[in-house]
Amino acid sequence: MVVGIREVAEHAGVSTATVSFYLNKPDKVRPETAERVRVAIETLGYVRNDAARQLKAGKSRMLALIGFDVTDPFFAAVARGIRAAATEHDLYVVLADSDSQVDLETEYLHLFEEQRVRGLLLAPVADPSPYLVEGKARVPIVLLDYSADEGTLPAVAIDGRAGGKMAAEHLLQCGRRRLAFVGGPSEIHQVAERLEGFRGAAAGVANATVELIETTERNARQGREIGRRLADRPESERPDGIFAVNDLVAVGLLQALVVERGLAVPDAISVVGYNDALADEYSPLELTTLHPPQAELGATAVELLLEAEASPAPPPRTVVFMPELIVRESSVPRS
Repeated sequence: MVVGIREVAEHAGVSTATVSFYLNKPDKVRPETAERVRVAIETLGYVRNDAARQLKAGKSRMLALIGFDVTDPFFAAVARGIRAAATEHDLYVVLADSDSQVDLETEYLHLFEEQRVRGLLLAPVADPSPYLVEGKARVPIVLLDYSADEGTLPAVAIDGRAGGKMAAEHLLQCGRRRLAFVGGPSEIHQVAERLEGFRGAAAGVANATVELIETTERNARQGREIGRRLADRPESERPDGIFAVNDLVAVGLLQALVVERGLAVPDAISVVGYNDALADEYSPLELTTLHPPQAELGATAVELLLEAEASPAPPPRTVVFMPELIVRESSVPRS
């Protein structure tokens, strides 16, 4: 039998109105009465029907976060920032992984709309669909770690082009000229931005070249595979400066280059990552990386979502954060 408010009221010897008041404003119920209701709830195993409450109130307390790769530590850090900000507004967050699949992303969008979530935080696989851009979505949406040239939706983003530029400039300052970008797929917006900034900074330097080594995934396993292939090349054909699309790929590269093949990093090859989201024990060397303010990004996304809900008419606002280069031992030659 499903236990409802009526059964709780009967067990506690109070009215259904008192039980409802206890559930919504427990501090307003006399302590002895509140204790009887609490005991009744625990004894009967009552579970609140939040869907019914949502229909009555007209608002959900649930936010949906859709990411294209939630295994990336960057998304975990951003999600924690979103959860912390949501908690301050008495909201909850449910997470979905589109696995870099546009069709799955679209399915999740429609599913969460049907569930009447309070709002959607979306890290899109590619450019947002016309359905979103044309404002057909029935709930407020904020784009996460994405910024379009013409803002049609609220968005928060890390300046990936600036991050790629910083990585290239640092490697060039270290005397590196045979540069490589390791990551992919290049159709992913964040990957394309970082590559564009990296190539742009190297283009103006004499004798500097950039090799694109594209991966299908952005994890340590792919980094190790690429590292082994690079180690097998003649020394003159290897890159001497590598920018990995994220720290997972960078750590995989270091594991193959340093631990498996014994190559001299950073003396012969400098390596730079992106995200600053991995603990040191995963890497044989302390990793030079680009640090984006993940928690602040997540908190700002929630702020924009609530702004869009309260005032949907004003032009969408885009907030862009700059990454910070953190120099460690994987990039600066000791000699």
